[in-house]
This record gives sequence, C-alpha cells and structure tokens, in this order.
Amino acid sequence: MFAADAEDDVRTVVVTGEKTKYNPKASASAMKTDTPLIDVPQSVSVISEKQINDQAIQTMAGAVRYVPGFGATQGEGNRDGLVFRGNSSTADLFIDGMRDDVQYYRDTYNIERIEAFKGPNAMIFGRGSPGGLLNRVTKVADGTEFAKLGLQVTDF
Repeated sequence: MFAADAEDDVRTVVVTGEKTKYNPKASASAMKTDTPLIDVPQSVSVISEKQINDQAIQTMAGAVRYVPGFGATQGEGNRDGLVFRGNSSTADLFIDGMRDDVQYYRDTYNIERIEAFKGPNAMIFGRGSPGGLLNRVTKVADGTEFAKLGLQVTDF
C-alpha cells in the first residue's frame, strides 16, 4: 500500500536484460566479398540465424514479414510466393548466390542467414526483376560437435 506522506517508503525497481543484436554489419553476398553493409550501394536487409531462431521463422514468408518493401503471397501449390517492392516473381530466389527457380517449399533448417536485396538485382546477381531478391545462405560444417533438441506444436 502506498502512502502519500510516507517518504521513507521508497521502492526501487531494477530492470536487467540482454540487448538482442539482429543487425549484422557485413555481408559476403552483397558485393561477392566480405563488405560492410554501409559500403554496399544497394539496400540490404539481413535476417540473421539468431533472429530466425528467436522468431521461430520456418518459411520464406515468415522471413520477410519484417523486411520493409517485401511481402508474401500464397504461391502455386501452397508454396511461398514473394512480392519484392510490388513485383511478384518466383525467379528472384537464390541460395548461396545461385539462382533457385525451382517451385518447392523452402524451409529454414539449414539456413545461416537470409539476405533481402532491394532494387535491381542485375547489380550483382544478373537478370531479374527490378524489385529485389532473396538470397539464402546455408550453414557450413565447421567440425564442431553440438546437440540441440526442439519441439514445436501447431494447430492448423
């Protein structure tokens, strides 16, 4: 109970937390070298592995949910259809910098990060729409042993 006249009844609240870093500083895919993102002459949004895990992102539609200018539609066969700055395309999906035109369900289990490039992708990746592209960077084995167990339950 708080009293208006009691000066000795002081309560202190201490809030502690961990700052989440979802802001990578460099990308090896943007300029084909490990270049700081500030030096890339194109707008690039990077969805890191930490962000993928923290937000339980499982699809490409989930990955672009918080990327400005990118949207998701239901593609053919219930696959992810993406809209890059108003341009709907299935030919602007890449994996490790190589075009990935095949119509299949893209999961995130082996993805290290997802890079969303905005603007003409002819700058680096060749032909494509003027809206942008999505490049998935896969995990690479480094010989480290680890174990991880996860459980997700969903109701359709």
